[in-house]
Amino acid sequence: MHWKCWIFSRGRYFSHQRPGRESDTVNQLYTMGFDLPTQFTEPVKSLEEVIRKRDQLQKQADRLPFLLDGIVLKVNSQAQQLAMGSSNFIPNWMLAWKFPPDVAVTTVRNIEFKVGRTGNITPVVVFDPVEIREQTITRVSMGSLNNLQGKDIAIGDQISIALKGSATPTFNKVILRDSQRKRPVLPDSQQYSPFTCLSLIEGCKEQFIARIQWLSKRLDLPGLDEPVIHNLVNSGQLKTLADLLTLSREQLQEAGSTWEQSGYFRSAIELTGALPFEQQVRALGIPDIGKARSTKLGKAFSNWDQLLQAENKQLQAIADVGEATIQQLRRYLQRPENQALIKILRQLQSRQ
Repeated sequence: MHWKCWIFSRGRYFSHQRPGRESDTVNQLYTMGFDLPTQFTEPVKSLEEVIRKRDQLQKQADRLPFLLDGIVLKVNSQAQQLAMGSSNFIPNWMLAWKFPPDVAVTTVRNIEFKVGRTGNITPVVVFDPVEIREQTITRVSMGSLNNLQGKDIAIGDQISIALKGSATPTFNKVILRDSQRKRPVLPDSQQYSPFTCLSLIEGCKEQFIARIQWLSKRLDLPGLDEPVIHNLVNSGQLKTLADLLTLSREQLQEAGSTWEQSGYFRSAIELTGALPFEQQVRALGIPDIGKARSTKLGKAFSNWDQLLQAENKQLQAIADVGEATIQQLRRYLQRPENQALIKILRQLQSRQ
């Protein structure tokens, strides 16, 4: 069997591969001006050759013109590819072989909990700084409360941190559980949901800021980086989502924006009404109405009045969802905080 050795990039990419001679693909890419696949692809005929090439590339990883976390092996014969087939849409004729991660041991000093826009809580383990591949690492995300509990991590524990793909810090394992370890107090996951923290009230600062960040990004509002948002929230200038669209240049400058940045921001506000309606729908972060469904609704309606006045059956058919999702959409958009935001978006749209 004749294999081709190719640098591993992202596993998802390869799930869309179709049978075909890989050497032909590489040659075609070369004629189009992409020379890296030619440089880093070569035929191999034995496991020994694969191991030798893999070890060589791992040693060179820091000097290569791209991030590298392993290699990919592919069968170069289309007939053999078809014979091997696929499993769950993943080709059986290719496989990824990642490098072992670099690891460092450190001590947990704190465990923080970040609340996202939709109310999801993400634990973040904070530890004594460690250096891996010239990167100084002080924290790592655990993804979910269940994962944190499953790993049984507490303050005072010694843990190992791995650098995945020469770039992404990840938790590896607990090395030693200290006798004086302090378990973190877990937040109440029922306290937050996609319907909570639409305004700044007690206990809502993180989720509210995440909502402001989402809204400003989806409405293409420039110059509003995280420190500026925090300053606006801490000073009481941002208490509702609608406040974002009424900020003055003076308020922005007091929060840390430059005169130029504040001007760009105000100009972008005036252009918000001209944004595609699907983009406005997406910006509101309606629960269970992601990008694809926002696009469908935005193309079916041209403004908020049309969407809000549409019959439930019509909305169900357009968004391809059930009655429960549309009822949820209604409740979300009828919240006073969202009504105030929609009112301003209507006004901006009417000026165009």
